[in-house]
Amino acid sequence: MSGIRIRYGLALVGLVVTVSYANTNSTESPPLGVVTKEGSKVIEQIPTPVAVLNQPAPPTVPGIPQNIQNTQGQFPEEAVKPQEPEGTLSATSEGEDNQKFRKKKAQKAPEATMPLLDKRVMDSAINSATQRPGNSANSESKVVYSYTPDSMYTIYGAPGRVIDVQLQPGEKLTSPVIAGDTVRWVVGSATSRSGTSSMTHVLIKPIQAGLETNFIITTDHHAYHLIAKSFNRTFLPAVA
Repeated sequence: MSGIRIRYGLALVGLVVTVSYANTNSTESPPLGVVTKEGSKVIEQIPTPVAVLNQPAPPTVPGIPQNIQNTQGQFPEEAVKPQEPEGTLSATSEGEDNQKFRKKKAQKAPEATMPLLDKRVMDSAINSATQRPGNSANSESKVVYSYTPDSMYTIYGAPGRVIDVQLQPGEKLTSPVIAGDTVRWVVGSATSRSGTSSMTHVLIKPIQAGLETNFIITTDHHAYHLIAKSFNRTFLPAVA
């Protein structure tokens, strides 16, 4: 019995020693980032460097409000507009300038007119000196004008039709026919017969209706002044 008591006593003593040892080592370390009371006391005892204490605090920048209006009631981004550099034109202003230039170019130059009194005198003189098919002789389809110095002879043409101006037999051209409008009137010459009875033909043709010009024909006999007008269909086939 004494031996059993001794064994139980030793076991109890060992259990007490084990429990007391476990209590001494049971203090768990605090989680990462958690400062215990003892740690905070140690941190407070660490002296702060002088340079850190004397360093000024960084200035704080206030935030920029987004809805601030200027004195004119416009937002800052709307009030400030980029200015175009001098010497350049926008597309709108350039287009307007081109339109103005075209309008000025399209405007006709003022018509230069003769003084009224001089115009009346000249119109009267030309009208009295002009011979027309109505006051001339006719031979078949040919209009025959009587030659008078400084007279003007009227001829009518049409597009696609040729006017045959026949000179006197044996009469020859001394220079090319002079035309007021050499672009819209076609002029040529031809000769018929031979010898002393040869005849020179001046051929005149307009390229469109509504034209008016004059011709000067110089020969070894006379000088002829013609007034030519073009119509749609009416024309004189031959003039002598």
